[in-house]
Amino acid sequence: MRVLLAGFQAGEFSPLLEGRMDLESIRKGCRRLRNMIPRSLGGAFQRPGFLYVGTCGAQDTPARLFPFIYNSSTTYRMELGERYARFWMTDRLCITQPPPAVQPSSQVDWTAGAAGSAYHERWTLTSGATRTVNAAIAVMNANPPTFTGSGGESAPAGTGASPPACVQRMRAYFLPPSSGTYKFRGLTINDRCRMSINNSPGGGDGGVQIIVNSPEDGDPHTVTGSKTVTLEAGGPYYVEFIHLKIGGGGNGTGKFQFQINGGAWTDFTSAMLADAIPPHVITPDSGTDGSAGSGVTSVPGETLVLATPWSVAQAASIQTAQANDVMWLAGESHWPRRIIRYAVEDFRIDEMPVDFPPLRDPNIVNSVRLQVSAVSGSVDVLATGGDVFDAGDVGGFYEITHRRELPYEDVFLNAAGSTPVVRIVGRWEVFSYGRWSGTLQLRQKRKGTPYFDVLRTWKSVEDFNVQANGEVDGDQEIYLSYTGTGDVVDTIKPRATLAALDATVRGLVKITAVTDARTAKGDVVRPIHSTAATHIWAEGAWSTRRGFPRAVTLHEQRLVFAGTRSEPQKVWASAVNDFRNFERTSLEDSSFAYLVASSQGNPVVWLVSQEGLMIGTEGDEWIMDGGESPTITASKVRARRRSGTGSAAIQPLLIGSAVIFVQTGAEILCEYVYDFQTGGYEAVDLTELADHFGAERFTQISHAQTPLSILWATTADGSLLSLTYVRKSGVVAWAKHTTPLGAFESVCCTPGPGGVSEVW
Repeated sequence: MRVLLAGFQAGEFSPLLEGRMDLESIRKGCRRLRNMIPRSLGGAFQRPGFLYVGTCGAQDTPARLFPFIYNSSTTYRMELGERYARFWMTDRLCITQPPPAVQPSSQVDWTAGAAGSAYHERWTLTSGATRTVNAAIAVMNANPPTFTGSGGESAPAGTGASPPACVQRMRAYFLPPSSGTYKFRGLTINDRCRMSINNSPGGGDGGVQIIVNSPEDGDPHTVTGSKTVTLEAGGPYYVEFIHLKIGGGGNGTGKFQFQINGGAWTDFTSAMLADAIPPHVITPDSGTDGSAGSGVTSVPGETLVLATPWSVAQAASIQTAQANDVMWLAGESHWPRRIIRYAVEDFRIDEMPVDFPPLRDPNIVNSVRLQVSAVSGSVDVLATGGDVFDAGDVGGFYEITHRRELPYEDVFLNAAGSTPVVRIVGRWEVFSYGRWSGTLQLRQKRKGTPYFDVLRTWKSVEDFNVQANGEVDGDQEIYLSYTGTGDVVDTIKPRATLAALDATVRGLVKITAVTDARTAKGDVVRPIHSTAATHIWAEGAWSTRRGFPRAVTLHEQRLVFAGTRSEPQKVWASAVNDFRNFERTSLEDSSFAYLVASSQGNPVVWLVSQEGLMIGTEGDEWIMDGGESPTITASKVRARRRSGTGSAAIQPLLIGSAVIFVQTGAEILCEYVYDFQTGGYEAVDLTELADHFGAERFTQISHAQTPLSILWATTADGSLLSLTYVRKSGVVAWAKHTTPLGAFESVCCTPGPGGVSEVW
């Protein structure tokens, strides 16, 4: 039988189709297509050859490739192997860069002056006892320098018996031991002290001034800065310490200290302070989920290597989402990670930080209560009435909530005054009573600072009373302040009331150790309202005990995760434009959690942002949207089942308006599109005519957009497959590619020079 073949737009077809001349596709395909790429306009052309770039980081274990695309001209390929990650540029691996030039030179200065003369001495940080600021301060306090005049004999006349003014300054680079919110203090330091820190890694002077103006009576004082700053592990951050010794009083052994997330106060050590910006060499620490932590394990001049917690088997199911220089990685075995690109060859990895974590449903057993030993810092957490804790809670969170004793505070309006600060979550109300003349203001604390901003202002000349309400974002501190004439006509004092409509105050603890089922230790992340036992508490949704999300995407300015071991059908979305905040409040742009109510307990295995949030489970496909709302909000969210195909745990692709995913069993590749005839979504089998390729079981898929739209895939048998995919022309053409050098483990596609996609 002879058939005229004018093209190969159908690619290689299954052996089961031999002799099926009733199928139109047979006239556009062929029995065997190797190392050839079918084109949509007909014909098949030999594929380009492979270019050897380098070897994997571990030769005896597999690796996976993921695209890291900053923009069309700045692209990388991330190699994820046995607990490591590396980054490929166009023709080579990224190299760990040496530290930049010192800016400025780290040093300790002593300066003093009296009656027109001055004395100055400088030691570098590497000079023995003055290696750390604490040692330098101790030396200065115990042995004040002597000051001489121009003749070098003695202090000028009239300077007094006590030593003249002396300023000690130290500049260095601070390497924080862990990520978190830092607070600083000067401990038993004579007279004045000051500290500043530039909260940009590698930044120079001119940062946030932390500690100022301790008393000047010559006695040791402890001064805690009111400002906080968020720092990442390793830094480095430029710091400056200043200590002013005026003279008189006893000599102390003062020092500067820091506190992380409200925990214990810690001394600065020589290991934390550096003469210059150090290379980003961070020994991998222990992750909060019990895994190997994160960090850079290479040294300057060598290949940049990041430590990751994932084994080879776990890396195969990693899913990613990216926004500019930041990539989030999710896998069900470990807390999500975050990779940040700081410069052309500077990548760093850490556990994804959260200001507030996702939570499970609140406790419903009134007899089971939690209490803490203190409202801040490092605390003991005790459970009564039942077992609560598990060893897998370490690194996880517990929200501990108390009811307010009084949900309101008053300020009398007959003299200047203010209410105590009230912690508010959600809505507030302000009322005033009586006749008063003056100005009433509602103020809210600016996060991370000691300052309060004015939210509302009301004025009265015995002719106005306030009835106002509003809402704050998350946990905020607010209060009422009043200034007025003090002239009151009424015999009853006029007053203003600030009321919290939420009758509870929520605190948060991160578990650091578990002694037994009823005893644990933790660090307070958000202050606890009381040390009394309470039955109002909730466990964190992500932990080694409960599992971690396996799917991640970005949708409508939210970072969205889904599918843990204990809650396989749960979806968690961050607040809008606040990817670290998963706190649920009454605001529409706050975080939300949604349980996909399926008749079967099929876990969520992928998420894709499309017209709605598309959700793939092992048994069906869903679309989440805002219902009648054009966008998803905290109160307007729904999920509807649209088909029942089911998916494998392989991250899908969004090509045009179609979602391409691997069906459960990994033998069928589906195209998920909207069918206008049926008015619903349909999963179209793209491997129907080439089922012999699907029988090899797909392991990864990637898409090269130009110059031809080709979907590339690897299989469990080590094959590399290509699918020429042009939906508008109806072209679906498979081909197989081989190499005599071995098998294919992974594939990824990224934009290349001249607009031509590169296949790695």
